[in-house]
Amino acid sequence: MSRQYVHGNARSMRAWPLIALGLAVSLPGMAVAFSPAEPATIEADRAEIDHPGGISRYFGNVELIQGDLRLTGDRLEVDAPEGELARVEATGEPARLEHRSTEGEPIRARARTVVYEPGLPRVTLRGSAVIEQGRDRFSAGRIVYAPDTGRLEADRNDDERVRMTIDPQSLEEEEDAPEADGGDDE
Repeated sequence: MSRQYVHGNARSMRAWPLIALGLAVSLPGMAVAFSPAEPATIEADRAEIDHPGGISRYFGNVELIQGDLRLTGDRLEVDAPEGELARVEATGEPARLEHRSTEGEPIRARARTVVYEPGLPRVTLRGSAVIEQGRDRFSAGRIVYAPDTGRLEADRNDDERVRMTIDPQSLEEEEDAPEADGGDDE
């Protein structure tokens, strides 16, 4: 029989320790990471934690913060059977993921559902999915991003076609940026 912990009206809770075990998320143009070196904090109105089952659920104005990463939604579920992080899912109207790129530029992603599966690794944004960096914007009914390969797939749904808006100034800024390797090409 599994024990279940229910916390009513908890405003500030320490994140379940498994969250900090190397969850990493990357979206186009950014490196986003839940670093095990930084503390993770979850705030919610209510939590249900089933340690033996490896599942924790947070409800009501949920906010996960670790470093400068912020994930918000109406509900957050962390699935870590046998101590291995398998899936993190945030839902909301919308659920939001905010972070800064390696260059320090704000990155914002939102959708009705944001799912991270580290074993694949894959980030899926479903339902009015949008990724914004600066004035660049990518939207679709569903966006799936694989951080290990850099591959992005986007699909339409009944109401939303795939759409990308690229600001010409951002392309110019990339071209004007100095080479990162600092060496000569020989």
